[in-house]
Amino acid sequence: PARGKQTVPFTISVPNSASPGEQNGCIVLQEKKEATFQGGIGLNFRTALRVAVLVPGEVVKQLDAKSLDLKVTNRHVVAAPGVLNTGNVSLDTDVQVFLKSAIGLTVDSQKNTFPVLRDQPTTWNFELARPFWGGWYKASYNLSYNAAPDSYIGASEQAKDIKTITGPQKWIFVAPHPLAL
Repeated sequence: PARGKQTVPFTISVPNSASPGEQNGCIVLQEKKEATFQGGIGLNFRTALRVAVLVPGEVVKQLDAKSLDLKVTNRHVVAAPGVLNTGNVSLDTDVQVFLKSAIGLTVDSQKNTFPVLRDQPTTWNFELARPFWGGWYKASYNLSYNAAPDSYIGASEQAKDIKTITGPQKWIFVAPHPLAL
């Protein structure tokens, strides 16, 4: 019934052949009712829950900084750092992107925290302020994560062993704003 609760028992079985570390899965729930039609389209609503099972064994935490793509738009320099999680568990990763002038002054920087799933390449887009005066600028990024083997994704405890990786750097020419000319 509406606003009712029901316990649904289930079992998650991990195959004996599963390698140590985090194994990911998903549980999807859908309300049992007829589809709702809007504009000729049938709609059903689902909710998904991520399930992560930690198979006993050596925990390996490792991120590799792979790439940095840059694009200049009318209002931004879009920096897209790319990483690969080569470990066997997901990592909460602090990503900080920098845009610096030719003489090393930071023009803009952005920082955020993202989960990086095991065995997955990941790329994000950061919008950095486009420099008004134009010229040559260097973009770079850093990745930081808790490398302690006993910490896990989403944990709120104090980080014990922070590892920081510097990603590749790239130079980009930004044309001056028309008013700067």
